Amino acid sequence: MVSHTTIPAHHLLDFFCDEEGSCALTVLVRGFRFHIIADKDELNAGADATNRYHDLVRRFQSGDDKPVSSERKSNDSETDSGIDVSDGKMLDKENCLDPEEALQQWLLEPLEAEFVKLAEPHEEESVQEWYHGPTYFYNLVLKDDDHVEPIQLEEADDLTSRMQKLRPEMILPKYTTEKLNARTYQASELTVIGTSDQPPGTPYHPCRVRCKDSEQTFFLKIVDNSQPQPVKRELDILHQCIDLELNKQINIPSLEGLVTYDDATTTKSGQIRIMGFLLTDIPSPQPLTGMLDPSIPQDKRDRWAEEADRAKEVLHEHGIIWGDAKADNFVVDKDENLWIIDFGGSYTEGWVDAEIKETMEGDDMGTEKIVNALHDPVANTQSPDEDEENVGEEEAAVKAEAISSQANNANKRKREDHADNVLSDAELENSHKTAKRA
Repeated sequence: MVSHTTIPAHHLLDFFCDEEGSCALTVLVRGFRFHIIADKDELNAGADATNRYHDLVRRFQSGDDKPVSSERKSNDSETDSGIDVSDGKMLDKENCLDPEEALQQWLLEPLEAEFVKLAEPHEEESVQEWYHGPTYFYNLVLKDDDHVEPIQLEEADDLTSRMQKLRPEMILPKYTTEKLNARTYQASELTVIGTSDQPPGTPYHPCRVRCKDSEQTFFLKIVDNSQPQPVKRELDILHQCIDLELNKQINIPSLEGLVTYDDATTTKSGQIRIMGFLLTDIPSPQPLTGMLDPSIPQDKRDRWAEEADRAKEVLHEHGIIWGDAKADNFVVDKDENLWIIDFGGSYTEGWVDAEIKETMEGDDMGTEKIVNALHDPVANTQSPDEDEENVGEEEAAVKAEAISSQANNANKRKREDHADNVLSDAELENSHKTAKRA
């Protein structure tokens, strides 16, 4: 059986499961990357040690979202052991994972001892070192049908190429870089001083950096290889804001520079390859979403509401569309100043309607909802728990009405039929409300 030592805190960089049932998982542990391969042909279906793997793969591929127990059973013991692989803490047996998380946990378990042995804590590292650190490759194989063993692989061209593709990088056209006229920093010049796994769905990454020469701090925004257009859109809008000196009217981050890897600065044709760009480091930023709370003094919320609407209006006065207007794209700094951020575009359901995304009308809609929520959080925001409570209250009221109808109807058969119809109509109405909220 695998060792049950505690897995150090780790962060997911990439996960893939093909149609045949083979998987690949890449995680970051204290500056080291571990790339784990599970080939279905090496993990025979039907063996005690791999039955769970094949079951989890089936659930994942079918889109089954039913929670899966995070417990692990030893082949030679009835004692269950649950391990939360996200932070190395022991779990209560009640804790469950979704099929994707459970599958990832299964892939990580055989590497526990290797994580502890190889992944010693690192001192401060540069952005270059972060994305070019050591990588260990492992293949999981079934041994004697009773346990799964990790076999370390030699680094090969195809594996190295796979790791390189995981690094953030995109090419900017010459006219874009010439227009931006921004300083270029090499990744080795920047020390990582803050990390994040937000927004949800993004790999764990550096977010705050310090220039080694000037000691100046910046917010590092990493590019998304698969979505170059939002990056170009944001860089263009940030450049416009600098040219128009909008930072003198509203709190808006400035574009402070572009970041390239040391070994891949430009293409053969002279186009720049960037892995991210630097923005003003907002001191202790807190998303405005967390401020939509009646416990926060009304005068503060009213001031932020006014500043939010003013920021949107300033952009529109200069022909700039914000895009993706939502409370998360405003932040409050340590001095309680409101900043407008994120100009990559798109929209978020619930804040802006899809048909008016990236339009001034969409900005107006999203900002109006933010302003209303600040003025009156109770009336204009609702948590999922409250939503469920309201549905429960509606159902209880419907049932009470049905009982009353039954009591007042002389014909028992008609009373029962009527009650059934009332309940059926009400349930249908509730399902429509639930669908709209979803």
